[in-house]
Amino acid sequence: MGGPIVGWVLVIVLGLWFKPGDATFPLTVFVHGEKGRQDLILRHAGSVLVDLGGDRRQEPIQANGQAFFPAVPARFRGQKVPIFLDAPGYEAIRSNDQYALADHVYLAVRRRTVHINGRVQDAVGQPVAQATVRCGSSATARTDADGLFHLDLPGALYQEQYTLFVSAEGFAPLPPVTAVPDSNALTITVRRP
Repeated sequence: MGGPIVGWVLVIVLGLWFKPGDATFPLTVFVHGEKGRQDLILRHAGSVLVDLGGDRRQEPIQANGQAFFPAVPARFRGQKVPIFLDAPGYEAIRSNDQYALADHVYLAVRRRTVHINGRVQDAVGQPVAQATVRCGSSATARTDADGLFHLDLPGALYQEQYTLFVSAEGFAPLPPVTAVPDSNALTITVRRP
């Protein structure tokens, strides 16, 4: 066989073996807190999702706060794609942004705002309007005409349980009430003296 034929065969064989669409690159997403890249608040907790044009990939966050994606198609290098955090109690600071993919991306996260909802009622189940519901010095709410209240607590003050103090004019003092954030609505009953 002559030189041109051998060259042509090599081009065909190597072209089939090294298809351009098959090239990949590794991506590491470093998850860190609000204080900067050294603030590793998630270690072995949660996962990161990368949306590659409908191909959503998910990897766990490892010991050093990183999620490793070993084979991202090369066509996504430099492209902006959505990256999401899946970690209970946490959220990405830039939740709707897209990130240009390179060998590594930094994802800043924070504790999610927590919510406590409930209803204050009297002994026969009637709503108590204008009752005060206080959670330490963090948040205070007043009940509406239906006895409903809603407290938003900053994620930086997250606890597994909170102590609520409830008072209502014309009702006896109530002992502190324990509340679990982001759970079912509380029903708090106050009694007349």
